[in-house]
Amino acid sequence: MAKSPEATTNPTADSPPTDGLDGVMAQSRMLTDMAGTFGAEVLRFASRRMQAHAELYAGLVRCRTMQEMLDRQMDFVRQASTDYVEEFGAIAQLAQQPKAPDVTDQARGTAD
Repeated sequence: MAKSPEATTNPTADSPPTDGLDGVMAQSRMLTDMAGTFGAEVLRFASRRMQAHAELYAGLVRCRTMQEMLDRQMDFVRQASTDYVEEFGAIAQLAQQPKAPDVTDQARGTAD
């Protein structure tokens, strides 16, 4: 008689099982965690940029000359460029370091 296929698991504790429902659930949790991490990072960045916009507009109201307005706007653009480059690096780093699923959750069979 043919043996029924059984779920095989990866013997290392820090990687998810390779087959079966446990593996699917572990991958699902990992993807959900990554989406939450990316979402939180993007919202944090957007919040910072909106704050910078608000500060720019508040500062423009106080400008006395056209040159002062241009200087403030150029400072804003320079800082925005720097912020976007740094954020791209932060997102790239997050993408390279996905969080490994919690092995104790796999053993309990619970989801986060």
